[in-house]
Amino acid sequence: MADVPPGSGEKSSLRATVRWVLCRIGVHDYRVISITGSFGAGGTVEKRECRRCQKLTVRSGS
Repeated sequence: MADVPPGSGEKSSLRATVRWVLCRIGVHDYRVISITGSFGAGGTVEKRECRRCQKLTVRSGS
């Protein structure tokens, strides 16, 4: 998770705490890093990363 900048107020630390809690319960803010498309049974594969905690996931679609 991103560090809170020094000198930031109480709102920023509360915001960072809420974002941390959301990631801990599984509500991530994903961005797509790469998409690999193919024909066949596998379909497409997406590589995604959470913007808050940097968790990487791979999702396959049809």
